[in-house]
Amino acid sequence: MPRRIYDYPNYYDIGFGWNPKKETDFLESCFSRYGRVPTKRILELGCGTGRLLIELAKRGFEPMGVELNPHMIDYARQKARQVGVALELVKADMASFKIDVPIDAAFCAIDTFRYLPDEESARSHLQCVSESLRSRGIYVVDFNLVGLLNSYPKAEAEEWTIERDGVSVNVAHKIIGVPDLLKRRITERTTLNVTEGSLTKTIDTEDPFRTYTRDEFVDLAKSVGAFEIVAWHAPDFDIEHSVEPGPETERVIAVLRKR
Repeated sequence: MPRRIYDYPNYYDIGFGWNPKKETDFLESCFSRYGRVPTKRILELGCGTGRLLIELAKRGFEPMGVELNPHMIDYARQKARQVGVALELVKADMASFKIDVPIDAAFCAIDTFRYLPDEESARSHLQCVSESLRSRGIYVVDFNLVGLLNSYPKAEAEEWTIERDGVSVNVAHKIIGVPDLLKRRITERTTLNVTEGSLTKTIDTEDPFRTYTRDEFVDLAKSVGAFEIVAWHAPDFDIEHSVEPGPETERVIAVLRKR
């Protein structure tokens, strides 16, 4: 199998290494505003390189993550050791996992939820989260909706460059084709162009993502029978900026609370 961008966590961590402070501030605000239990033990689904978990650990939380890719897990553990914090990491599919000690809150960052390929796996995922979460705890999901068909594909790729420790990573992200709403799928391509000293390399990955309208996500959450959606927020990570998703809404943050 060809290696994918997720198999290069050192480059991935640079390319997607935005400052975690604003996101973590928002998560803390969600825990206090919407949670109904004291929040200490936090679970991230699809935690990748542990960027947000490490920030939560620095703030005194007890973070743990579920991640399937072993390269990501090894990198997150090493990075946590370097900054002197402890992470509990579980190698598992986020559609099928079990946490032995109940958690107080959970989150899934930046479109990771849409890697769940179909309704069965998405429902299984929510059931696993529910079984792991204490009653009245919250689950924060940051993901993209598919609204008006004529808004896809994007006219141009999203692109940015981040440099760290002498390594430059240019990230280009592009939606391929139009959503197949019958199969509820869309394909997205992410390319990492890496410059490290005199060496350059390109790592390219195409992923099928599941599409959601607002109503489809609401119906999915209802079908599990354990959650209520208590808030929708904009992706600016402003706890005071709530939204009501419409047909042109793209990225949104949903806050679910376990009954």
